[in-house]
Amino acid sequence: MKIAKIDLVGFRGLLQESLALSNLTVFSGDMGSGKTSKLLSILYCLTGSAPAGLTLDDLINVDSDFMWVKATTANGQAHTIERRKKRKSASTINTSLAEMPPYDARMFIEGRQIASLFIGATAEKSLKIDAMLGLAEYNQIASEISILPVERKANELKGLRDKAKESKTASEKLKQITANMGSIEAKLKEDSKNADSLIKDYLWAQNIEKTAEEARKAEAMIHSKQTLLGSYRKQRASLPSYDEAMKDELNELEARHDAVGRRITFLEAAMQTLDIEGKKVEELTLCPLCGAFLTTNSLSRFKGYDAEYKTHISELMSMRDELDEKRKQVEQADKNKQKVEFLTNQIAELEREISSLSQSVKAVSDLQKARDIIRKYGEISQEKRELEIRRSSLLEQQESLMALQKELQGVVTEDLDKKILRLEELHASLKKIKSAMLEALSEARTSHLEKIRGSFKTTFRKIYPYERFVDVDFDTQMIRGKDVMIVKAMVDGKWITSSQMSTGENVALSFALLYAINELEKSPILLLDEPEEGLDENGIRGLADVMRSLSANTQIVLATRNQLLSKLLSR
Repeated sequence: MKIAKIDLVGFRGLLQESLALSNLTVFSGDMGSGKTSKLLSILYCLTGSAPAGLTLDDLINVDSDFMWVKATTANGQAHTIERRKKRKSASTINTSLAEMPPYDARMFIEGRQIASLFIGATAEKSLKIDAMLGLAEYNQIASEISILPVERKANELKGLRDKAKESKTASEKLKQITANMGSIEAKLKEDSKNADSLIKDYLWAQNIEKTAEEARKAEAMIHSKQTLLGSYRKQRASLPSYDEAMKDELNELEARHDAVGRRITFLEAAMQTLDIEGKKVEELTLCPLCGAFLTTNSLSRFKGYDAEYKTHISELMSMRDELDEKRKQVEQADKNKQKVEFLTNQIAELEREISSLSQSVKAVSDLQKARDIIRKYGEISQEKRELEIRRSSLLEQQESLMALQKELQGVVTEDLDKKILRLEELHASLKKIKSAMLEALSEARTSHLEKIRGSFKTTFRKIYPYERFVDVDFDTQMIRGKDVMIVKAMVDGKWITSSQMSTGENVALSFALLYAINELEKSPILLLDEPEEGLDENGIRGLADVMRSLSANTQIVLATRNQLLSKLLSR
């Protein structure tokens, strides 16, 4: 379907325009002249979408609250699309076309982007090969041919068949369960009767067992306390008896020590007084204390103070050592006395406790008889619990078998066998169909790639007429689950990849591949924005030839600032 005319209102910088389109239409002009907006208006009209990085509201003119675009075909049919800013809903479409061609947003190609088609990360650099080759829908069909639901249904029917076989023995099992239930009920009744008859003796036996346990604990406690009592008595016997005379000796020694200390203090004061004027004793004539004349006897007594002072000092030092030792002995004797008193009190307390516990211990008779009764009652109770568990299990089995009989009522095993057989045949057929389809896709893919390869090489030489590349080609690889096309060129006997090529060389490779693919899977229209990006004059001339050739089967609408390309395409 060929678009002959585009009318638009309120689209980006264009308030109102009417554009006539041919097989090869060129919008030329400087930056800001609206060339790209014209291409985007066609993209929006035919696909209802905006290019990557823009929203639909971004396309509405800043002075307008809506945009409106109308495409008219060569035979007069019209397709109109409108969007308002504040509606926040899908665009309004009005069309008189009997059938809208499957336009794809990839029809818009920006020159700056096509140069990086093969450069960068896998997600950026590669076209999806199967989509380019027109095989994507077939691949989707092949992937949707799943044999798993058939397998699940067949397994489900096989399980039902096994249940049906099992249900044949359900009646016999139910009879056996009923018989077992009767036996269990009878045994439970017997055990309950036996337990009831033993309950009085059981309570007596429990009381005997409790009394025996209390006596055992009391005897153990008595033994423990007797052991501790013996230890306390042994400790008390090992301690020396307290000597009261030791404290008297300490008091006497402390009194002597104090008296000697006082005498020393007196002698020190007297000797300091006698030496006030710095004179020797022999030079004194008057008493320094009272001023009286000193006699020979008084002077002799003063002379003896120094010898007495030295004697008392020596005696005091010796007495201090003896006093320290005596104090330690008295202190240790006091501690021992306190410990003896403590141990005596503890011994008396333990003797009282042992006596009290001994009186509380009761003699237990018929202990063995009581234990036999408790054991017998326990065995009956355990048997009752086990029988109740078995009864519960049999009831569950009974309910399960009855539910199975109800579920399989009317199910015929022979019918299930037939359905399972048909599903298995369908499973085999689907497997063959999927295998054949994948094989056919692989063959078609290989054939398409070979056709593209020849056209790609020829077209590249038109855009890139230089000898630097001896040959160009491409490989296909699976990278992180994506089928990627890797272009390459032969330079000096070695293959190089796009990352080692110039921007112009990448543009030439990209347009050559685009042309080759379009020959195989023809796009109804292509919108090219400055496709000459990165090309020199020879490349632009070759690109013009490719565009004219491409327009024979695909409507081309192109925007460019390049005067040479505009001139070449306008001839």
